[in-house]
Amino acid sequence: MKRIATLLIGLVMATTATAGVISLRAAEGTPIKAEQSGNGDRGVVLVHSQGRDRSDWSSFAEKLSDNGFNVVALDLRGHGESSGPEVLGEADYAAMVQEVEAAAGYLRQKGAQSVTVIGAKLGASLALHAGAGTEDVSNVVMLSPGLNVLGLKVSRALTDYGAKPILLVASDTDSGGSRAAEAIKQNALGDADFELLTDAGIGVRMLNRSPDLEGLIISWLSGTFKINKGEASSKEALQTGDVSALETTGLTLGQ
Repeated sequence: MKRIATLLIGLVMATTATAGVISLRAAEGTPIKAEQSGNGDRGVVLVHSQGRDRSDWSSFAEKLSDNGFNVVALDLRGHGESSGPEVLGEADYAAMVQEVEAAAGYLRQKGAQSVTVIGAKLGASLALHAGAGTEDVSNVVMLSPGLNVLGLKVSRALTDYGAKPILLVASDTDSGGSRAAEAIKQNALGDADFELLTDAGIGVRMLNRSPDLEGLIISWLSGTFKINKGEASSKEALQTGDVSALETTGLTLGQ
């Protein structure tokens, strides 16, 4: 059964009415810091990779906010401004899923009609698991995904994620990420698109090294991705999370 995260949300500091640092806490979770910017009914959660923090997304978060999205960029436990143990174990990484769910729940409480979670490497795995754990997440974007990242296995999430759409992005120079993306695409139960970039690096770095990637992701968020590719539009599914009309494959990863 999918869960809705229990939230304790506090505004710590705000520089404007629509931007500032917030504090999130999932049920029985560690308090984490995040930065909210923008407004509107289209929510985006940005999730960094292992050893990084929300500052990785600063430029992209600003672009998303300028394009009408309500954005929350997280500092996962033990990263950035968020507290946590000095040494993180598999239980900590598993608990991070609830922190992503809490961010999605926060945006829903603020009026978001759809919430996309965008994650890089570890963040990509957390995005998929959060999408499997709560209906608050409408769809996910996975940058440089892995099949088993710090104990977070794709096989445990794809079935529960169901037929929600997935956008997968990897570089041809990242053999592990590109193989994982192809496997996820082949085994997804719903609409999964895989964009293979040329010499673009790994994770968030792809946003700097591939000039078209920001526009591609924004078109996905806006519901014009399929139109831009000359395919049938899935705008309604991407905007609302209603994927009942999407064909399912019935396959799961055997890992």
